[in-house]
Order: sequence, then C-alpha cells, then structure tokens
Amino acid sequence: MIYFGWDTNETAKGIQIGSSKKPQKEAWNLTTQLPEGVIVKSYSINLSVGSGGNAYYTVTTGEYTSDEVNFTNASSQDYDGTIEGVNTGTDLTITLRATAKAMYIKSMTFVFEVPTDVDFLPNL
Repeated sequence: MIYFGWDTNETAKGIQIGSSKKPQKEAWNLTTQLPEGVIVKSYSINLSVGSGGNAYYTVTTGEYTSDEVNFTNASSQDYDGTIEGVNTGTDLTITLRATAKAMYIKSMTFVFEVPTDVDFLPNL
C-alpha cells in the first residue's frame, strides 16, 4: 500500500490536488507502465474532496475502463474495483478531476498477478 501525505493516521488528508479557488477541472492522470504479462486484478483508492465539492475518478488498463465514479465525501473513503476477464495491458492510469474544491489522494492499493518469469521489482 502507498500512503500519500504526512502519515497513515486518520487526520492526514493526503496529497491535495487543486483548491476551492482553482479546482482540477481538466483530467489529471497518474500513469505507469507494467511489465508484459502482469495482470491488474483489483484496486482500492482512498480519496476525499473538500466539503460541498464533487470530484471524479476512472481507472484504465488495457481493455478495462472503470465507470467514472463521483466522490463527494469530505472524509477519506476507499473506492474499490475488481478487474475480471479482460486484457489489462501494460499501461495503468488513474484519471482525476473535480468540479469544485480540492480533492485528496490518501492511498492506493493494487493487486497484481505476476507470472514467475516476469521481473517485477520496484524502481527505487
């Protein structure tokens, strides 16, 4: 699991994207490339948005694109997805945007299926 922000306690909001004066209205992408053969099985993204704001995310990999999820909760909340029966490809992209207020990413967790012949060490 990757935590963003100051620490893993309940008071840390995470990394802020946009603000109430300048929300992130244009799509903002986090993208990584996976080694050939690695399959994304599921994910959990902990997000929140400023009180009274709307924000949206999608997850895309290969032939899979999640529905655009509208998150309006000012408290951190996990948004979970399971990817079954599709070619997940080598790109993994999380797209975020907001109509008002700041949004926050607190953590992201991904479950991968990694074949034994694939080198899947993190780049440090």
